Amino acid sequence: MDAPDTQVLNAMLSPALFMTATGSLLLSANNRLARVVDRLRVLTDSGDGIVRGATSLNRPEERLHHIRGMIRLQQKRANIILTTVTLLYGAFGAFVGTSLGIAVNVLTNRIPPAIPIEHRKRMEKNLHRRAKELGYELRKVETPAEAEPQPA
Repeated sequence: MDAPDTQVLNAMLSPALFMTATGSLLLSANNRLARVVDRLRVLTDSGDGIVRGATSLNRPEERLHHIRGMIRLQQKRANIILTTVTLLYGAFGAFVGTSLGIAVNVLTNRIPPAIPIEHRKRMEKNLHRRAKELGYELRKVETPAEAEPQPA
């Protein structure tokens, strides 16, 4: 293999590793969601038994109040996990898209275009203008290659 092919392979491999990691996180989140659902079922069955009077527990009103609080907590946990799963699926899709985009670029022998210099200069000018309006001053930061040599 020559160097460009190796670079393409490496570029496509990184999103694949991220997809594997995201898949593991998705599996873990779905397992947690299953445990929350199981806990909700147990709590609702307990609450249902108390409401029907099918239990001989002491202070059923206090226990029912506690069960309702636990159900609300489990619902919050479920909502957090569902949000997490949604975001993880979005990340997974982004990694798949990145990998496919690299493959399409290689197959079509096209290099993705960079930001044109004119557009970049216009963006910098707008940034400086906006910073000045807000009362800030932007200065160029010298890189070590641009800095003057320090006397020894």
